[in-house]
Amino acid sequence: MRFGFTALGPVTRGLAQPPAGAPTPMPSLDFSAGPNPFRGALELTLPSAGTVSVHDASGRMVRRFAAATQARWDGCDARGRSTPPGLYLIRFEDRRGTHVTRRVVRL
Repeated sequence: MRFGFTALGPVTRGLAQPPAGAPTPMPSLDFSAGPNPFRGALELTLPSAGTVSVHDASGRMVRRFAAATQARWDGCDARGRSTPPGLYLIRFEDRRGTHVTRRVVRL
């Protein structure tokens, strides 16, 4: 079986340049949270300063705090009580309002 294709427009080698006036892509907001699963504390490595919020599996906010590029969640809620084992959602939001969420498991 043979496959073919037709090139529409000029073909160049290397990385393609976006057309003039095209919006520039947003930088990645990927962050790491570990160890996962964890006991005790969770270490976060963030792409920039922003806000971290921790939600339980039902979506209830457990804790919220400002963070630089390194942060630590001690596994406690806003009142300082230890949270029970289970699934938690860690949401990082930068100063522009862009956010990303990671799932972690507390043992």
